[in-house]
Amino acid sequence: IRRELFGEHHPDVASSLGNIALYTDALGNPRRALELAEQALAIQRELFGERHPDTATALNNVALYTNALGNPRRALELAEQALAIQRELFGERHPSTVNSLVNIASYTNALGNTKRALELAEQALAIQRALFGEQHSNTATALNNVASFTSDLGNPKRALELVEQALAIWRELFGEHHPNVAASLGNIALYTDALGNPRRALELAEQALAIRRELFGERHPDTASSLHKMAYYLNLIGKTQQAYAYAQKAFEIKKEILGAKHPSTLITIKLLSQIKRPGFRMPSGRKIMGKRKKGNSRK
Repeated sequence: IRRELFGEHHPDVASSLGNIALYTDALGNPRRALELAEQALAIQRELFGERHPDTATALNNVALYTNALGNPRRALELAEQALAIQRELFGERHPSTVNSLVNIASYTNALGNTKRALELAEQALAIQRALFGEQHSNTATALNNVASFTSDLGNPKRALELVEQALAIWRELFGEHHPNVAASLGNIALYTDALGNPRRALELAEQALAIRRELFGERHPDTASSLHKMAYYLNLIGKTQQAYAYAQKAFEIKKEILGAKHPSTLITIKLLSQIKRPGFRMPSGRKIMGKRKKGNSRK
């Protein structure tokens, strides 16, 4: 309708493209989402120039899908462009500015600078609390991010406390069957395992997987992520046959959706190689990569 009424180069057309990109990514196709987001960015730049809120939003969207496809360095460059625009237009204490801070923290961590990522995440949390208070979705997201980097720096006990606060907020706001509840359960499982309780971690991972299957179905990156975590905890407690089955399913989904060379797919290949199973052969004949850089536990 918008294309018929306004043509291709119109703000409403760009907005629709951005929305389609969002839902396309939610359905597990970040490559197509990136193509759509880049189209939206090109329109915004043509209409408004570089120093405009809509251009900054479009830059952040392109950065998000670029990172999802395994290129955090380019994602960081784009998010920093967005942050510069938002700081100039809105100042430091604005929801759009803090959103870019969060994104930059995530990409910075993916590139191996977790200490700096934590500093940025703590700045974002302080702003979110000042703007929205404690019982708000943005505050819960910020708590999860601080928890992730805190754990990566060797303090899973504190990370667990933070993410439990976030989970309580999500449940109060959205109930049990919500993507953010599933993500927080997955993070709690991670930190619980780091504190030496893999059986409890497995129980939490099962809860997260059930929510994601209900929300997204089987062929989705978030479902695959939960399957991978289930396999990991099952292997830790010696249930290797079950672990292999979950890991194999996670690999198949990731290969189909993300591709065989995506970092997330390769991590699952590595897990498959570590599960003791007679007659195992490496998928696609690929060799295991070296130690993975730590990333944000968003999913």
